[in-house]
Amino acid sequence: MSQLIQPSSSRSSGSRYSRPRGPSVFSLIRERGVHGMVVAVVFMALGLSPTLFLMWWNWWRLAPVEVVSGVKVQVKSAQLTREAEEEKPGETALLYVTGQVLRSGEWRDLLQVTDGSARRPDEISPSYVRHELVYIRPAKKDKWPFALLGEPPVSAWLPAGEYEIMVVYEAHRGLSNLDSGKSRLFPLAAEHVVQDLSAGRRTVVHVPLPHHEDCFDNSLVVRDHDGTNGAQVSRAELQRLVDAVEHTACVPSPGGVLLDLPEPVIQHHEYHRSCEEDFSDLTACRREWTQGQIFTLLDWLPTEAIAARQRLEQMTKSLGWRNFFQGWFWYAVAGISGLVFARWATIATLDKFRSRQEMVGSLKLLAGIFLLAVLVWIVFSALSEGHGLGVFHFR
Repeated sequence: MSQLIQPSSSRSSGSRYSRPRGPSVFSLIRERGVHGMVVAVVFMALGLSPTLFLMWWNWWRLAPVEVVSGVKVQVKSAQLTREAEEEKPGETALLYVTGQVLRSGEWRDLLQVTDGSARRPDEISPSYVRHELVYIRPAKKDKWPFALLGEPPVSAWLPAGEYEIMVVYEAHRGLSNLDSGKSRLFPLAAEHVVQDLSAGRRTVVHVPLPHHEDCFDNSLVVRDHDGTNGAQVSRAELQRLVDAVEHTACVPSPGGVLLDLPEPVIQHHEYHRSCEEDFSDLTACRREWTQGQIFTLLDWLPTEAIAARQRLEQMTKSLGWRNFFQGWFWYAVAGISGLVFARWATIATLDKFRSRQEMVGSLKLLAGIFLLAVLVWIVFSALSEGHGLGVFHFR
């Protein structure tokens, strides 16, 4: 009795209709010889172009501000007091800078929020660092720009010599200087200290900030030139500053942008009472401006200074994009995506029959990478906020 022959199993039928997978991209390149190598190199260059653009945008186009010619300065910004006390000067000079504010008749150092080691037991409400920034340049080098070191307290290893230290901070404006919600005072103040550093020694510099926003008794006033109370900034004086903002050259730097803007000189009086900002005596100070400082200046400018405000808005947008594209996350996404694109483009050019198949696979791979990258970013951001971690910028 004959026996019916059953059809083959599904596994054999599945293998009959499945499309065989072609050779790897490296095998294709070897088979095509020189042509394959040229194609691979061209598409690899195109694939890595986003990563190269990020590197150019974040590093190569920036103009570093040199403190000393030919010497790389090591900086530790926003360093806690207890860590700074353990630093050794080594062969170079070690500079430690902090700001001081007047509280209850005493000068006290500004602290980082996470720094409790230097807080006095009897101090109920210590002053913490918010908008203060430390700058430095060689003394008697007025044409050199000030280089940004960072928030106080800050440490830097420098060659021995004489340096000019500047701390830029937001000054207390006082209720008498408010006019329709706008202050007539320039929003930023600067204090300068000249210090000589010796090799092998640690020098601590306490820079007093007499008109700090916490010092309510030492608020600034606009200098009165016509003998009237509550002096206003004249239109001509203000226009000179507005024109300088509108036409200033903007050079990208690691700290932000290099600007050469005139600022009013502060005329100090005894005990720093009713010190005056003289808008008739504007002094240009070339230094690095951060995004936060530009926002402060933008908020202070009058609304009718349209061109100057647009100029500052362009700077803040540029710095915003730079901050957005900094960090390992975007480098990883750009690099991996570029490699996936280079692989697909090489296979599609050398073996056109596999173009559609490889495109589908590459799109799935890119979608997976994107979702995984977003997940990693969310988790890392949550952990950073939970543990109080920040984004560290090294010069």
